[in-house]
Amino acid sequence: MNDFNLVDHEWLQSLYQIRDRDTWIPAYYHEEVMSGLMRTSSRSESENHFFGQFCNPGCTLVEFLGHFDSAIEAQRHEHRKNDHDTRNTNAEIWAEDFVLEDQASRIFTRTIFFDQQLEIQNGIHRCAIRKWENMADFVNFFVKDWEQPCTTFFEVMMREDGMTVYCTCKRFEQFGLLCSHIFYVLRMLV
Repeated sequence: MNDFNLVDHEWLQSLYQIRDRDTWIPAYYHEEVMSGLMRTSSRSESENHFFGQFCNPGCTLVEFLGHFDSAIEAQRHEHRKNDHDTRNTNAEIWAEDFVLEDQASRIFTRTIFFDQQLEIQNGIHRCAIRKWENMADFVNFFVKDWEQPCTTFFEVMMREDGMTVYCTCKRFEQFGLLCSHIFYVLRMLV
């Protein structure tokens, strides 16, 4: 600011004064669902990787546009294939006795279902309930995840009125998908 004679610039001065307070942003949005957001660097890295499969930095503008059309068509083809597979095929169910897995296979797209299926399997094979407490209008379960030895317990709170479920790992709040801890509790209750 000194080099460019901007010390008296009101807006830049205010930004400089709050530069250390930017750490409040992640804490403020900690409880908010952010599954639709992506950091700018992540977005550009993803785009660079995607287009890097179809062209290189030495392409002319005409070549780039041709490669761009090919890339977009490949992406559309993949989306159509995924839609077709989701509508016309049945996913393999791993836990036949767990009705939620079958329901998830019919509700979610195939890609999302595979993510949820892994969480279901992780809940079955690596979680255990240590104890639970009946509170006023909900039950609090203390779930041990054996794949995360540093964490003592995750708390899964279930409100039977309206079937509201919450886990302290906050996977649902971050990604919009249920975690293995919730699936473990739900499986034990069925």
